Amino acid sequence: KHPIHFCQIMLFFRSNLYFQNKVITKEYLMNITEYRASHSIPIQWCQDYEVEAYRRRHNSSGLNFFNWFSDHNFAGSSGIAEILRKDLWRNPLQYYRRMKPPEEGTEISGEPSVGT
Repeated sequence: KHPIHFCQIMLFFRSNLYFQNKVITKEYLMNITEYRASHSIPIQWCQDYEVEAYRRRHNSSGLNFFNWFSDHNFAGSSGIAEILRKDLWRNPLQYYRRMKPPEEGTEISGEPSVGT
Protein backbone atom coordinates (compact mmCIF):
# COMPACT_ATOMS: atom_id res chain seq x y z
CA LYS A 1 0.00 0.00 0.00
CA HIS A 2 1.23 3.50 -0.84
CA PRO A 3 1.79 6.09 1.92
CA ILE A 4 -0.84 8.84 2.15
CA HIS A 5 0.21 12.49 2.19
CA PHE A 6 -1.72 15.64 2.96
CA CYS A 7 -1.92 18.61 0.58
CA GLN A 8 -3.60 21.89 1.45
CA ILE A 9 -4.31 24.54 -1.17
CA MET A 10 -4.87 27.98 0.36
CA LEU A 11 -6.06 30.87 -1.79
CA PHE A 12 -5.93 34.42 -0.44
CA PHE A 13 -8.31 37.15 -1.62
CA ARG A 14 -8.75 40.86 -1.21
CA SER A 15 -12.15 42.26 -0.29
CA ASN A 16 -14.60 41.69 -3.12
CA LEU A 17 -18.30 41.91 -3.95
CA TYR A 18 -18.88 38.16 -4.15
CA PHE A 19 -17.73 36.46 -0.95
CA GLN A 20 -16.45 37.43 2.48
CA ASN A 21 -13.64 34.91 2.96
CA LYS A 22 -10.12 36.31 2.96
CA VAL A 23 -8.72 32.78 2.70
CA ILE A 24 -10.34 29.69 1.26
CA THR A 25 -8.79 26.28 1.65
CA LYS A 26 -9.18 22.92 -0.06
CA GLU A 27 -7.49 19.86 1.40
CA TYR A 28 -6.47 16.67 -0.40
CA LEU A 29 -5.27 13.30 0.70
CA MET A 30 -2.89 11.94 -1.89
CA ASN A 31 -0.73 8.97 -2.65
CA ILE A 32 1.30 7.92 -5.66
CA THR A 33 -1.81 7.06 -7.71
CA GLU A 34 -4.46 9.65 -6.82
CA TYR A 35 -5.58 12.88 -5.17
CA ARG A 36 -8.75 12.67 -3.10
CA ALA A 37 -10.40 15.87 -1.87
CA SER A 38 -11.15 15.59 1.82
CA HIS A 39 -12.31 19.02 3.00
CA SER A 40 -12.84 22.62 1.94
CA ILE A 41 -13.73 25.75 3.86
CA PRO A 42 -17.30 26.83 2.96
CA ILE A 43 -17.47 30.01 0.92
CA GLN A 44 -19.27 32.80 2.78
CA TRP A 45 -21.20 34.46 -0.04
CA CYS A 46 -22.15 38.11 0.20
CA GLN A 47 -25.90 38.56 0.50
CA ASP A 48 -26.30 40.19 -2.92
CA TYR A 49 -24.53 37.30 -4.68
CA GLU A 50 -25.61 34.23 -2.70
CA VAL A 51 -28.64 33.33 -4.88
CA GLU A 52 -26.67 33.82 -8.11
CA ALA A 53 -23.78 31.68 -6.82
CA TYR A 54 -26.17 28.88 -5.87
CA ARG A 55 -27.87 29.03 -9.28
CA ARG A 56 -24.59 28.95 -11.19
CA ARG A 57 -23.20 26.10 -9.15
CA HIS A 58 -26.27 23.89 -9.50
CA ASN A 59 -27.13 24.73 -13.12
CA SER A 60 -23.63 24.33 -14.48
CA SER A 61 -21.81 21.07 -14.95
CA GLY A 62 -18.86 22.89 -16.52
CA LEU A 63 -15.50 23.27 -14.91
CA ASN A 64 -15.12 26.53 -13.02
CA PHE A 65 -13.34 27.61 -9.88
CA PHE A 66 -16.33 27.37 -7.56
CA ASN A 67 -17.44 23.95 -8.82
CA TRP A 68 -13.90 22.67 -8.34
CA PHE A 69 -13.64 24.21 -4.91
CA SER A 70 -17.04 23.24 -3.50
CA ASP A 71 -17.66 19.79 -4.98
CA HIS A 72 -15.26 17.07 -3.84
CA ASN A 73 -16.64 14.65 -6.44
CA PHE A 74 -16.29 17.08 -9.33
CA ALA A 75 -14.71 15.43 -12.38
CA GLY A 76 -11.24 16.85 -12.93
CA SER A 77 -10.78 18.02 -9.34
CA SER A 78 -7.72 15.86 -8.76
CA GLY A 79 -6.19 17.02 -12.06
CA ILE A 80 -6.49 20.65 -10.98
CA ALA A 81 -4.83 19.85 -7.65
CA GLU A 82 -1.98 18.13 -9.46
CA ILE A 83 -1.45 21.10 -11.78
CA LEU A 84 -1.42 23.51 -8.84
CA ARG A 85 1.03 21.38 -6.88
CA LYS A 86 3.40 20.42 -9.69
CA ASP A 87 3.32 23.51 -11.90
CA LEU A 88 2.16 26.62 -10.09
CA TRP A 89 3.75 25.81 -6.73
CA ARG A 90 7.17 25.00 -8.19
CA ASN A 91 7.39 27.89 -10.65
CA PRO A 92 4.85 30.66 -9.92
CA LEU A 93 6.88 33.43 -11.56
CA GLN A 94 6.15 32.12 -15.04
CA TYR A 95 2.59 33.34 -14.57
CA TYR A 96 3.69 36.86 -13.60
CA ARG A 97 6.28 37.59 -16.28
CA ARG A 98 5.63 40.58 -18.48
CA MET A 99 5.87 40.18 -22.22
CA LYS A 100 7.24 43.72 -22.56
CA PRO A 101 8.57 46.26 -20.07
CA PRO A 102 6.03 48.66 -18.53
CA GLU A 103 5.55 51.94 -20.33
CA GLU A 104 6.88 55.10 -18.76
CA GLY A 105 4.50 56.61 -16.24
CA THR A 106 2.74 53.34 -15.36
CA GLU A 107 2.61 51.98 -11.85
CA ILE A 108 4.15 48.68 -10.78
CA SER A 109 2.90 46.92 -7.63
CA GLY A 110 1.12 50.04 -6.47
CA GLU A 111 4.33 52.08 -6.42
CA PRO A 112 4.49 55.09 -8.75
CA SER A 113 7.33 55.03 -11.23
CA VAL A 114 10.02 57.67 -11.02
CA GLY A 115 10.68 59.55 -14.26
CA THR A 116 14.18 60.53 -15.33
